[in-house]
Amino acid sequence: MDTAPSRLEPEAAAGAHRRRLIRTAHQGRQGLAAGRQSTGPAGRLSVRELEVLRLVVEGRANREIAGDLFLSPHTIKRHVAHILDKLDAGNRTEAVARGRDLGLLG
Repeated sequence: MDTAPSRLEPEAAAGAHRRRLIRTAHQGRQGLAAGRQSTGPAGRLSVRELEVLRLVVEGRANREIAGDLFLSPHTIKRHVAHILDKLDAGNRTEAVARGRDLGLLG
């Protein structure tokens, strides 16, 4: 009998991990919609989103931010979209203004 792990075990584990991440993300979105998470925009921005917002304040483009944080430009675009949504801002300039008004930028 072969006791070595099969190739499918790591793939199955990766699939289970992916499903857990998706479920967790979905639950997080439901929590936001139901108001179960911190109230106010400051409590809803993730650490990474705050980091991205601070680089937006410096006038950096998504590609520059991506390079600084070793992430893809697409990931930064998603973070910026989440920031705009959470701060109820229509564009990056409004997000910066809201961030300053809320004391998120120091």
